[in-house]
Amino acid sequence: MNNATMSRIATIAFALVIIIFGVTHFVNTQDMRNYVPSFIPGGGFWVYITGFFLLASGIAMLINWQVRLAALLLTVLLLCFALFVHLPRTINGFESGVGLMLKDIGLAAAALLVASRSVETQPMVEARGRAHA
Repeated sequence: MNNATMSRIATIAFALVIIIFGVTHFVNTQDMRNYVPSFIPGGGFWVYITGFFLLASGIAMLINWQVRLAALLLTVLLLCFALFVHLPRTINGFESGVGLMLKDIGLAAAALLVASRSVETQPMVEARGRAHA
């Protein structure tokens, strides 16, 4: 199996995990609200927005559309979770904070790897235009 095939399989698996996390934000909104820090107004709103962005990035990676962009934005989102959601919980003594923070850092690293391995394709119109230039 070549590297491109292995990379695509890994991207699909990663995308499915991210999609499941996104769905979880809509199914368990009440529980997820507890993770939104008190200094961030809007509790449930952010849970829904986060779920939407997780779904959007997962679907983009799954269907192989704008994979690099989706993975880079997902990296930023996950690092924001680690810094602004889980780090404060860790500092305040919540036992689950460290594990959740490390999970999001690991997922961010995986998203960055997906971004680095994505193959950018040129639209046919651009490719033809350059051939005749």
